[in-house]
Amino acid sequence: MSHEKLTEAQQTQRAELARKLHLLCSTITAPDGGAVTYPKIRDWLADRDVKLSRSRWEYMRLGNRYVVDDERLLRAIAEYFEIDPTYLTGPESQLTETIDAALRFTLAERTSPVSLYAARTLNQDVTAEHLDRLTALLREIEEARGRS
Repeated sequence: MSHEKLTEAQQTQRAELARKLHLLCSTITAPDGGAVTYPKIRDWLADRDVKLSRSRWEYMRLGNRYVVDDERLLRAIAEYFEIDPTYLTGPESQLTETIDAALRFTLAERTSPVSLYAARTLNQDVTAEHLDRLTALLREIEEARGRS
């Protein structure tokens, strides 16, 4: 199905998958302890006879093309991240809320030391607006790491 002809429900599904993958990539490390990258996840999936092209990974992660509902692929990705597959394959649930909350907490935990250091170091020279900009920049950096 062309991405231009998606129903509202399909567009929501596509956006939710992108949001969930972003949280996972931003907060969970790869099995080697580093950041999750396309080559790492592609190779891990290939070892399990699951194919993932770069273009499919990008439009899943960015939520800007087709709806991906390949249950085998989504279950394999969930296994890679060591999470319950229903987080990626199932409808919204308490599980989704719990995992989302845990992932958001982990992401905040990673960026907060930098924000705190900046606030303490700059002390009176920093405004709330500057701290908001710094926090937004840190989020962008984390997002960029997740896209690698």
